[in-house]
Amino acid sequence: MTADTGSGPRRYARFLERMAAARPALLRILRDHQPLIILSSLSLVVAGFVADFSQNAAGIAASASIAFLMALGASVLQETAEQKDSFLDLVSIFGTIAGFILLAIAGLAMVGSLPNADLGINLVLHSVLLTLWIGVLLRMVSAHKRARSENAARPWVLGMSLALVVLASVGVGIYIVMVPVVILHGQSKAPNWMILLQYLAILLSLAALPLHHFLHGKYLKRPIS
Repeated sequence: MTADTGSGPRRYARFLERMAAARPALLRILRDHQPLIILSSLSLVVAGFVADFSQNAAGIAASASIAFLMALGASVLQETAEQKDSFLDLVSIFGTIAGFILLAIAGLAMVGSLPNADLGINLVLHSVLLTLWIGVLLRMVSAHKRARSENAARPWVLGMSLALVVLASVGVGIYIVMVPVVILHGQSKAPNWMILLQYLAILLSLAALPLHHFLHGKYLKRPIS
């Protein structure tokens, strides 16, 4: 009886020692996986917030949370496993990608459930497109400045590069001005000249980017990067 009485406290003490030894590793794992933890928690918050006015968006956001949790679990198992498993890497990567896709779909579902849903969806899509175009334009400007500072091209190449940058800038500028006007009028009710200007902006930007990339890749051997 005395031996049994003494073994209990000793086991408890060893248990506490093991927990204390595991605590730094646990904190490190949680710190390394903070993005996935935050994304999963945020998805649940979004699901709870939008449940009253969009059941579809709430369900999709909750599914995004599950996808992020799957990615989190696979990543933690991969990090703590003695032998690495490529399947866990795939689950972590595809779970993260699926979570972001589901969050984007949930956002569109939320916008679609609001009054004037068409207006909201158009604003979202045009905002994303405009952000991408501005990013590409900035990279074109950076590539042109780099080539000019390194004196790595003939004058006519730099002139063509500058002309294409200006062309893309004009396209982005027209798009920035015309898209809000077209959206406010309504795509189907906007005058034809507004629609034509919008298409002209798209055409200018789409034409300038590949030409600029080809120019720098062929004559400078350093395409936009």
